[in-house]
Amino acid sequence: MASRMSFHFCRKLNLVPRNVTKLQAANYRNPLMPHELFNHLAKRREVNLPDIESAQDQYEKLRLKKRQAAIWAKYGDKSEISLKDLFPSKEEITTEMEAEQRWWPTFQRLKQGADRRLEHKRQKRLQKETRIADNMAKMPQWIAKWEADSDKERKMTEMKILQRQQNIMLSEERKKDQYIKEIRDKQQNKKKKKGKRGVN
Repeated sequence: MASRMSFHFCRKLNLVPRNVTKLQAANYRNPLMPHELFNHLAKRREVNLPDIESAQDQYEKLRLKKRQAAIWAKYGDKSEISLKDLFPSKEEITTEMEAEQRWWPTFQRLKQGADRRLEHKRQKRLQKETRIADNMAKMPQWIAKWEADSDKERKMTEMKILQRQQNIMLSEERKKDQYIKEIRDKQQNKKKKKGKRGVN
């Protein structure tokens, strides 16, 4: 029993005290706790055992069985779950073995596939090593060819540079000769004009 003092308003707006007696409730929720968290914690306090018989297909039955095993692993004998129900039945074992024989590869098939992959890798590595050896054997010939091509290209470049210099020199000489010729023509024209003036 717990009592507390509270107030209520009368018609004359005077505070009148009165004693209020309340029982303490055991289910207390912190007012600052969100409703979602409170509901989640309340749900965690309850354990609902799955009904395997109500499963519509084998996948749902397998899921419920795993859920039942998880509950037994967490709560043990308090969950009132029998260990016999957790082990697969003969029908489930037979179905699993048939699926294994039909869909899952045998050890021999896995070994053959691994051997094929290893042989493919070995052949690929052998081809690579053979190609590298052939290229290394041809390397001196390639180096000689590269040096010959480099010398040829260098000589062609030198010839082009020399020819360009010669062309520049020839063009300069032509310009010079043309300039001299123009100057001489001008001088001759001046002399002719002076001779005409002297005759007149």
